[in-house]
Amino acid sequence: MTALKRVAIPVLLCFAAAALYALTLYYPLPRYDHWHLVTLLQASDAQTLAAADLFQLHGCHWHASGYGVLLISAYVTGLSHWAEVTASLGFAALGYIGLARILARQCSMLSTEKQLSGLLILAAFFLFSIDQTENWLWGWQVAVFTSLCGAIWCLERLTGPVVTPLHVLIAALCAVLAIYGFATGWPLIPIGFAILISRRAHRTWHGALGLLIWTLFSALILWHFFLARAASGTCLAASTGAEPVSPLDFDLLLYAINYAASPVARFSSEIAVPVFLIASAVAVWAIRNLSRRQNGLIVNLIPGLALCAYAFGAGLITGLGRSEAYGTETAFLGRYITFGNLFWIGVLSLVLPARDNAANVSRKYLTAFVALIFVMKIATIGNVVQKAVPRALEIRAAAANIANCYPDASVEAMAYFEAPIQDVADRLDYLSAHRLSAFKHRAACPALPAD
Repeated sequence: MTALKRVAIPVLLCFAAAALYALTLYYPLPRYDHWHLVTLLQASDAQTLAAADLFQLHGCHWHASGYGVLLISAYVTGLSHWAEVTASLGFAALGYIGLARILARQCSMLSTEKQLSGLLILAAFFLFSIDQTENWLWGWQVAVFTSLCGAIWCLERLTGPVVTPLHVLIAALCAVLAIYGFATGWPLIPIGFAILISRRAHRTWHGALGLLIWTLFSALILWHFFLARAASGTCLAASTGAEPVSPLDFDLLLYAINYAASPVARFSSEIAVPVFLIASAVAVWAIRNLSRRQNGLIVNLIPGLALCAYAFGAGLITGLGRSEAYGTETAFLGRYITFGNLFWIGVLSLVLPARDNAANVSRKYLTAFVALIFVMKIATIGNVVQKAVPRALEIRAAAANIANCYPDASVEAMAYFEAPIQDVADRLDYLSAHRLSAFKHRAACPALPAD
């Protein structure tokens, strides 16, 4: 891709910033949900680990693609957590390549190639932004990036030049990677149908075969989910004593709006709804402008619209399990920024091409809008990082205390890694005995200060 070569330096700088951040501050010991990986390693040692164990629901969603990466990393590196975050970086980079192809395709269809360089830089700035702190630093969250990567490449194949059975089959496999990593992959199913139908896939034999493949894939993975759901007996919201919300619930809509707005409005949650509405209005104006230029062919806008729809759908599916139990404010959790970023990349993929041939006044307003979003993203990054860096340093110091002083580690240190309802003593014993994770670099426990 010629445009990608032209912007290689700024794109690589964005990636390098994320890599430096992740590899400098990563969490060096399992914490909270991450302890389940140690349980799997114990089962593997006892030769009782079965493939079905990887497909058990975790909080009403699968984590199988994450488990696969984590187990391979643990076997190869002795549970070195730098390897886990390196895998996250790798999946993010692979996802960016797919995203660049989506954006290049849309600019080509709209004959606005000169906007592509700026769009690719902004996409890298969002996709690799370090406000996704927990996802970059916590090895457990590699599933977020396997899911993100799968989702992007699924959309890339579905929005290809022509609909073919092979493209749809590859898209379905990418969707499997996404859904088996995180529940945020589920919106790909209806989005896939919408893309195929809007592209009139049913009017050609190869398109109809592709539609049949997508239908069979959807039916099979839904069937697997309901089997797993019946076996698990509960979901996240139910386990907290709250019923999952109705799809028509206003709080669910507010949750999804907060989720989508969070990547640029997390520093002030009160502005999330106005920012989302303004962005949506600007995007609608851009769609009208571009469709007029394309003789009403909205089909050429499908790539950007699919990115927006996926991000908003991820917010809805997350809200179904969390809004009633934890409130709409939890949509601002930093770990959700990764998926919300695609909403803003999608909006920008519509706005920048619309700016290309807009009147002077409209061009100025669109330029101001893009600049405002960029500044707000910087403010969000600053707001997150100023709190996250000291926190990460505390976690790393606590991990060193546990590794060096276990079983006499301080209660304060343990609180960083063990949830109140958890008891991880047997798993810490396992790590210590096998010198895994932080225990690989165990040193003398510092003496306690004299009274």
